[in-house]
Amino acid sequence: MGARFSDGVVQKDIKSKPFKVIEGSGEKTTIVFEHESLEQKFSPEEISSMILRKLKEAAEEFLGTTVTDAVITVPAYFNDK
Repeated sequence: MGARFSDGVVQKDIKSKPFKVIEGSGEKTTIVFEHESLEQKFSPEEISSMILRKLKEAAEEFLGTTVTDAVITVPAYFNDK
């Protein structure tokens, strides 16, 4: 997220993804999803937002109450080493 489309890491990752990745405006990475002849384009930030929204909904369903505060942690490095 935040890497330019021309970045070497992005170009390498594109080859292993099961979806289309294109260059959006301002060298931003754009993910293209196709479903039943409908094509939608999303930024990585939009996809992250959708995931977080679903996590919130799942937590609220599990807890049986509204979630207003949460802490989500991510690893400092995303490599496999």
